[in-house]
Amino acid sequence: MRTIEVKHFAGFYNYIIQKGLITEGGSFPLSDERKRACIIIDEKVHSLYLNNVVEFFGKYFDLTDPVIITAQESSKAIDYYLKVIDSLIQRKIDRKTIIISVGGGITGDLASFAASTFMRGISYIQVPTTLLSMVDSALGGKTGINYLNFKNFIGSFHQPLAVFCDPSFLKTLQYKEILSGMGEVIKYGFIEGNYLFDYLIQNMSKILERDENLLEEVIYNSAMCKAKIIMMDERDTGERHKLNLGHTFGHAFEKALHFSVSHGICVSAGIETSLSLSKVLGIIDDQMFDKLVDLPKKLPFPSEIRDLKFKDVYNAMFADKKVENGKLKFVLVKSPGEIITGVEAEEEQVRYAYEETIKSRFNQ
Repeated sequence: MRTIEVKHFAGFYNYIIQKGLITEGGSFPLSDERKRACIIIDEKVHSLYLNNVVEFFGKYFDLTDPVIITAQESSKAIDYYLKVIDSLIQRKIDRKTIIISVGGGITGDLASFAASTFMRGISYIQVPTTLLSMVDSALGGKTGINYLNFKNFIGSFHQPLAVFCDPSFLKTLQYKEILSGMGEVIKYGFIEGNYLFDYLIQNMSKILERDENLLEEVIYNSAMCKAKIIMMDERDTGERHKLNLGHTFGHAFEKALHFSVSHGICVSAGIETSLSLSKVLGIIDDQMFDKLVDLPKKLPFPSEIRDLKFKDVYNAMFADKKVENGKLKFVLVKSPGEIITGVEAEEEQVRYAYEETIKSRFNQ
């Protein structure tokens, strides 16, 4: 078992990593006071693991009937959120009931937002079941839903009581979701620096084959990297902006493609395009570019992005939360471990970086 203590302004919570903790009947000491809890669970996870989840948490809580949700981007909407609230009311959830979110990033974002707003905020626990949620969205207390195709525009900061990460959930995860999770993992490779960057370069093929020991190492180091950043900047005012590496392009790709390509894969493509922009702006030279781009090139680049019109991508960028005073702000890489935030670029520089990335990937 590995534990990361994540401190925040109101206290701290533990991020616990252990293979088989939930899927194979493990245990972990929780509060001696037995409370009610309501599981909000992705329907796919429900069909595979509900008994395991109930067995684990039933040791410590009196469980209501679970709330089963469909984990797709369209579920992160006001109407669907209100259905979840209705379900909590039907189960007579009160201010001392604990929400247990079990699923990937969409489930976690939706369930945590419901917890943060129901009766002005009740406690919750995160149980991430996808690689992306294990390394990214389950950590940091960001909750949210989408609005009018604007991603995570309605949300809050609401820290969990704990995060239980059982990498054994990944055994049944679709391969495309492993790839999506790795899109966020490589982000941490660039942020953390040489150890994780080199580790991913050397072990990517085996990681994608789901080598359990390598995956656990990747999850731990990614979560540790994020934990260090969010403890320095809980409310996303400065240091935490580094976590947006690849996301200005990535979110634009997602929006222009109507969310038909997964978030992590779009982030990976966004990182690769950001590296091209770093080169265009003279932040890195050809030699450093070749070294850095080797990492995202170990993941597939969506062919759908090739068919997008640049103007559609560029316009979509202005729907991003990181726009300030009508200007785009990019997060770029100077070297492994050296990230630059708040970088501005002219439209033609952004266009050139985008077109060069497409040419490189598709030999156009």
